[in-house]
Amino acid sequence: MLDLGDVRESADVKVNDQAAGKVWSVPFTLNIGRFLRPGVNTLEIDVTNLQANRIADFERRGVNWRIFKDANIASVTNAKKFSFGDWPTIPSGLNSKVTLTPLTLSTKN
Repeated sequence: MLDLGDVRESADVKVNDQAAGKVWSVPFTLNIGRFLRPGVNTLEIDVTNLQANRIADFERRGVNWRIFKDANIASVTNAKKFSFGDWPTIPSGLNSKVTLTPLTLSTKN
């Protein structure tokens, strides 16, 4: 059992170049036994960041990301200009220990 621990926000897991699954809620666990082989194995985890972090980063770097054709986005104060650049960075990625726990199959009735 692969336990990814504290994931922010979702993770796509590959084992030995095979899609093993996606996790997006607690518990962030996957049974990956069928993908494992004797010897060395490869574990690949792609984690999706929170969009708020991306928007805040764009604002801080001056990236022109607000390209809306038919919509206007205004702040809750109705200000004509506002910035998300002062938003704090929210934790993202794998934020705790990742563990792999061996499981056994019981045939007891």
